[in-house]
Amino acid sequence: MESFDIDFGQMLNETLHASERVSKLRKGGEGASQTPLQQDFFETESLQSWLQDNRLERENLWNPDVIEGHSTFDGSGDEQQFERPVFSKAEWLPKAPGLIYLIEKGQNTFCIRGIPVSDIDETITKIRSRPDMLSGWQGALFAPDDDSSLEKLSKQLLYFQTPSLELAEILQDHLVNRRFPYEEDVLCNVSDPGFSWWLDDRGNEFSIYFKSYGINRVQSQRRLGPIGDAKISSGRFMAMQDIFRTIFPVRDYSITDREMRLAPLSATNAKYIELKDLLIEGKFAWGLQDFPSTRQGRTLYYFFREMACSRRFWLSIEENLR
Repeated sequence: MESFDIDFGQMLNETLHASERVSKLRKGGEGASQTPLQQDFFETESLQSWLQDNRLERENLWNPDVIEGHSTFDGSGDEQQFERPVFSKAEWLPKAPGLIYLIEKGQNTFCIRGIPVSDIDETITKIRSRPDMLSGWQGALFAPDDDSSLEKLSKQLLYFQTPSLELAEILQDHLVNRRFPYEEDVLCNVSDPGFSWWLDDRGNEFSIYFKSYGINRVQSQRRLGPIGDAKISSGRFMAMQDIFRTIFPVRDYSITDREMRLAPLSATNAKYIELKDLLIEGKFAWGLQDFPSTRQGRTLYYFFREMACSRRFWLSIEENLR
């Protein structure tokens, strides 16, 4: 069997050389050729934090002392039983815009409180390191009469990533600081139609009801949540009448201030399925090229983009309420 000689002295020299190089870079000494981004990195505690986190990760990956069960060996052959910290993988936070929020839960209703941010990771990390920062967002992230500690609230923060800060601001305007009932289908009726859109999928066609004008719809229809303003949306869908026919063949199309009904020539058409995926799952597969290169075309593109984002956010709300 072929043998390999490992020069540990050489490895040590290389490690020391690398350490000296990093030290020079941090101090701006010889050999330091830094871009502004590198300077920001070295001038903060980011490098030290990164090295510390990676050291812990490497140690904990192979260290039997930190596995579940809290047992270890002292080297004498006798197993020692005592409490030790159990390390878990740190939560990954996106360095992207979005909405950070809390769900204020009442007996029959809940309220979403949140703020749009340009960097989810940076904002939540700062709040968790300094929970007192939350006091500046009283009323926006939590109710003024909430007696929970700021530290506890900082650990309960949720987030929803958006493609842009503008979409996070739209979610804030549309859904934040509003109170919603848990059992909307039970409480709402003809005189109080509620806030959700409802989808009635009949296979070869579907209808969207912008409000629920009946009870027990949940038994036969899919609740989409408050994914758009009813009055504005009915106007947008009216403008889409001719555009839909250019995207996929349409057999029948009708729109009122209460309902939009769409029947394609083929229910297996890819673009028709994409429209249903947008409504059901919040998937947005369309681009500007799918709409007319006019001002109205761009408006409709952004309308459906916002609708898809609102649907995805509402799905996350429903998941967090379970």
